[in-house]
Amino acid sequence: MASYAQGNTMQPLPVQTENEYWVIDSNIHTTKVNIIYIDNKHDSLIYKEKIEDTRINTKRKAIIRKLNRAVEKSLWAASAKDKDKHLLVKAILKNGG
Repeated sequence: MASYAQGNTMQPLPVQTENEYWVIDSNIHTTKVNIIYIDNKHDSLIYKEKIEDTRINTKRKAIIRKLNRAVEKSLWAASAKDKDKHLLVKAILKNGG
């Protein structure tokens, strides 16, 4: 189930937990620029990360597993004082977490 608006694509995809989920915001004209949103069950934003120079193919099961792993770690990252917390999803996609 995807929604389209002015060339943007938002893809609500598989829910990892009952409390959190991820959504990818991308554009068909710039496929290597994605914004990952991780929200809670009340649709409140927990974590947001912009990923550039990477195409995220959500048809691959490995990518879905890695994004689900990012959901699991998002609460830690959202509350962490670490200055590199904004690299959470990119690091998981690159290295597997």
